[in-house]
Amino acid sequence: MEDHPPSNLPDSGEVEGYGLPVRQWRPAAIKEWKSLGRGESVELREGHNVTCEGWVDDLTEDGTIIWIHLSNGMGRKMIHLDDDVEIWSMDAQMCQKQAQLAQ
Repeated sequence: MEDHPPSNLPDSGEVEGYGLPVRQWRPAAIKEWKSLGRGESVELREGHNVTCEGWVDDLTEDGTIIWIHLSNGMGRKMIHLDDDVEIWSMDAQMCQKQAQLAQ
């Protein structure tokens, strides 16, 4: 049996025996940062490792610099497009849209 982490999104089922919601979407890598909106939940990744989570606080008009308000009171982080950091959206609608574009 596979364990699923709890989600704050509406669920469409439960993991048998655990009563936890089953997430019906997967995080999506965002290549065009300007497509992100303020308040969107994101993960920051370096390689295959999630380094931190937070939400979009602000970004430049051209999408080359983004500020992420980090979870757990860890402050704010500025990231440049040339930094070796990937931004993955945790917003369910954005993830579904990215999946549709990939098909």
